[in-house]
Amino acid sequence: MPQSPYDPSRVEAWCRHVWKRDGTFATPAEETGAPSTFIHAGILAATGKIHTGHVRTYTVADVCARRARSAGDNVLWALGFEAFGPTPESAAIEHRIPPQDWIEYCTARMRDQLNCLGVSVDWSRCFVTNQPEYYRWTQWVFLRFLERGLVYRDDSIGRCCGHCHTDLTAVTDDARCPQCGTSIRPTRVPHWYLRVPIPVRETEQYRIGDRPISRNRSWGIPVPVIHCPACGQVPVPDRDLPVRLPENLMPKVESNTLSNHPEFIVCSCPICHGPGRRDADTLDVDVNAFWKLVPLCVPAEARSEQMFTHPDLRRWLPAAQIVCGTDEAGGWINDRLFFKAAADCGYFPDLADREPVRNILVHATPSSRGRRIGKSLRDRIDPDDAVRRYGADSVRLAILEANPRRIFGWSEATLQGNYKFLSSLWDLVVGFSPSRPSIPRNGAEPDYVGSRRRRFHRRSEAAFHKIEAAYEQQAFHLVVKEVKLLFGRLTPFAAETRRSDGTRLAADDAAFGAVIRRLLHDLEPLAPHICYRLNAHLANDKGATSPAERPAADRSSRTMGYAEVSLVK
Repeated sequence: MPQSPYDPSRVEAWCRHVWKRDGTFATPAEETGAPSTFIHAGILAATGKIHTGHVRTYTVADVCARRARSAGDNVLWALGFEAFGPTPESAAIEHRIPPQDWIEYCTARMRDQLNCLGVSVDWSRCFVTNQPEYYRWTQWVFLRFLERGLVYRDDSIGRCCGHCHTDLTAVTDDARCPQCGTSIRPTRVPHWYLRVPIPVRETEQYRIGDRPISRNRSWGIPVPVIHCPACGQVPVPDRDLPVRLPENLMPKVESNTLSNHPEFIVCSCPICHGPGRRDADTLDVDVNAFWKLVPLCVPAEARSEQMFTHPDLRRWLPAAQIVCGTDEAGGWINDRLFFKAAADCGYFPDLADREPVRNILVHATPSSRGRRIGKSLRDRIDPDDAVRRYGADSVRLAILEANPRRIFGWSEATLQGNYKFLSSLWDLVVGFSPSRPSIPRNGAEPDYVGSRRRRFHRRSEAAFHKIEAAYEQQAFHLVVKEVKLLFGRLTPFAAETRRSDGTRLAADDAAFGAVIRRLLHDLEPLAPHICYRLNAHLANDKGATSPAERPAADRSSRTMGYAEVSLVK
């Protein structure tokens, strides 16, 4: 590799090519005796653009996944895309295209954005919720809840947006639509409700009551229920799932097109075989979220028949680590409810205490210039633009150098500072070549030379212990801090030990090279592209270093230091 300046676009493109070519992030197909670690960061709404909240969530989760791989774990790290809901429906109406086409465009773009960030997910395990083979199982889950009395239908005073013409499950503090800002108007409408008989985790200190889980809109998963004049409310038999959306469906602003779609709405009662009508409501996206952990644990080719019985479920559940924002933390009550109900039905028999998750890390919402930013507010800084100008690794470090449990300030200065750090790291490592001539020690060396080397070793070891401890506590901001402090000691040592002809004593060369390799190893989960490329340079090879060539991780502790649930506002 020539001693050229740091060019993140070239470095990162090279890494993406190698990782894709080698299938680096594929989920191990078989158990190898190493721990199986399932990392999850929620379902990503298919809006077509990631915002800074996404960047923080998926960067933090990716650090957890990469760190686990570096310790030798078998890692499952994948995600799903939520295709339904008012946002994609409104976008499809605005662009006058079928929702399916809009979702296809959005998911492809967001995949590219995540790839450019270096998010090391296994795309073969991912899913999109508007695939009939997927939402068949969401309907199946709904029916199991219905059988157990956890879902029921009732009339209530609903909240409807006069502009979006959609029922709302939540409004802003001043009683406005969260999508368009229009004041809401109360209406009496029938809804499907989720009965919530258990409290939220004690650490979140609140309870939630029964709440609606259906919408009177066409772009969603059809409720698998038939209304028969003779038999009443009749569940669709499992053998008839999925109840599919019409292929030519085009949503309208003013109405639910399913209600007036004869090919969909008119049907036969499965009990008396008389005329019936399908329920015209669609399920809220939260119902997809109930069981989002399950499909990721099952290979894609086995989901059609073994979604809830595949042996890999025993291997990956409970999830080792969940990462989410404060606005999503309360939703895990639904997952717990689902797994408890499924266990009552005989599923997941090996799931201890029926709990699907071991640990949750809840991060605060990003901010810019003192204003919180996320999915409901337009970003002040565009993540795509930041990656283009500074590189993905600089963006990742800008995210990670702030305590994940606190609000952090997203700023241009932070991006510039991390780009400067990575450029200096690049120059130092590229300037160090393992094949450069070094001078063997002949006879006794001056005392100060050995003392300097021993002092450098002690300080480096102390820094590495601090880095390890910070990883154990998931204090990634402290990892960034300690790595930068250690790097600050590398530069003077390199200058002090270099002779006028560019050579070093072999012992100094070995000490310097060992610290560089360990530093790159510990920094790689945070800034993977530059570390991967520099490791390849140090290996003096055309390809990247193999795991066997990397420094061994400390496996004395089999926990990754997962934090308890923490909600910091």
